[in-house]
Amino acid sequence: MTTLNGLGPLQIPQQAPFSELPLQDGTSEKQGFAQRQDAISFGMNADNAIQFGALANDRQGSEALSAQQKTCDDSAQDTSLEKLLTDLIASITSLISGFLDKLKASNGSESGSADKQTPVGSGQTPGFSAQNNTPASGEPTPAKSSSDIKPGSSEAKADAGQAPQGMPQSLWEDCVKAGEKHGVDPYILAAQSKQETSFGADLSGSSGGDGVMQVEPGTRQAYADKFRQETGRDYDHGSQSDQVELAAVIMGSKGGDATNQLMKYNGGDNWAPGATDSYGREIDAQGYAEKVQQIADQLRGKAA
Repeated sequence: MTTLNGLGPLQIPQQAPFSELPLQDGTSEKQGFAQRQDAISFGMNADNAIQFGALANDRQGSEALSAQQKTCDDSAQDTSLEKLLTDLIASITSLISGFLDKLKASNGSESGSADKQTPVGSGQTPGFSAQNNTPASGEPTPAKSSSDIKPGSSEAKADAGQAPQGMPQSLWEDCVKAGEKHGVDPYILAAQSKQETSFGADLSGSSGGDGVMQVEPGTRQAYADKFRQETGRDYDHGSQSDQVELAAVIMGSKGGDATNQLMKYNGGDNWAPGATDSYGREIDAQGYAEKVQQIADQLRGKAA
């Protein structure tokens, strides 16, 4: 027995011999382990031997199962991503298709007019032919109705150089001058002279003395002061230009549009259906306004 520095005897354990373990194929080994094709076992005896081959097989089976599950998950993820991309491409394709359809429709609607656009600097109004400034379709430009022209506006002015067909030049010049001065459409004054006396050619009858614009004596007296204020001179009934200008003074004082001015010029400020003038004639102020504006439109067309 061995001692170590007086500490007592040193006990050296004796190695127990390995027991012989039977193998599954009927053979045995004495070296404390047994080995077969798919397993290695270590242990003192068959009851507590560790089967490493079985553990390896279990691990391999678990790894195989995990790999299979991962493959399924990856496959599902790939399928989901593929569907997302497919839907996105379909949406983009639909948007592009819709945009192209709208672009084609827009180009189709504008192609006709675009081919007919007039180059800048040609001196021609776009969309109109060079002759008489008529629309490209050949239709003449519709003249604006006298009832739509605001008194005193630029449209209510005219050139005194050329009288409408059938109208004396001197009378037309009087209408243009008086209209511009008092804010009345010259064509309305010209139409009144035609309606009242056929441009001064018909001054017969009891009212012949009322002049080319047929302003009655009482009305002339009522507007004498206003005429003087606006013209700076007394009214001269013997002057054709004063007769026209007095009519323009009266019309301008009524306010409103041409229809209102004409109705009050013909029937007075308080006109009502059934009223008569100083000669006992029934006054149709509304009909008068309509008729004069029709004549004005005709004269405007002849002067164009």
